[in-house]
Amino acid sequence: MELTYSSAKSPAEIIKYLTDMESYVTVSPVVYKIKPLKTNEYLFFEKLRILFLPLKFKYHTTIEHTPSTNLVIQQATVMRFTKIKLEFKVEVQAQKTVITETVTFKTMLPIKFLLRKIFRKQHVLLFQNIEKK
Repeated sequence: MELTYSSAKSPAEIIKYLTDMESYVTVSPVVYKIKPLKTNEYLFFEKLRILFLPLKFKYHTTIEHTPSTNLVIQQATVMRFTKIKLEFKVEVQAQKTVITETVTFKTMLPIKFLLRKIFRKQHVLLFQNIEKK
C-alpha cells in the first residue's frame, strides 16, 4: 500500500518527527509511550480503538534513517503474528515537502484489509498533527 502526504514543513522537520521518538510520541494518534531499548530499537505502547473495542498493546520497533536519500524505515512485529514495514521517502517537489509512505504487511491472519484501513486513517492524522506543530 502506498500513501502520499504533502507538508509545508521542511524535509528535516518531517524526518525529525519520524526518527526522534520524543517528537514522534507527541504527534502519534495511537502511540502513547515509547521506551528506548538499544540504538534504533524501541518498545512502542499503543492504544487503538477497533470498532467499539479499545485495545492496548506493545511491540518492538526498529527505526533506520538514510540521510543521503531521506528514507526512514520503521519495522515492527505486532503480537508475534504480524510484521509491518513502513518506508517513508521524504523529498521536495514543487516547493513543498512530499512524503511517500510504502506500507507492507506480512501476516498469516486474515487482517490485511483491516490493517490498511487503520493505517490510512491513523497516518493521515499523524501527518496532520506534524503539520500543526
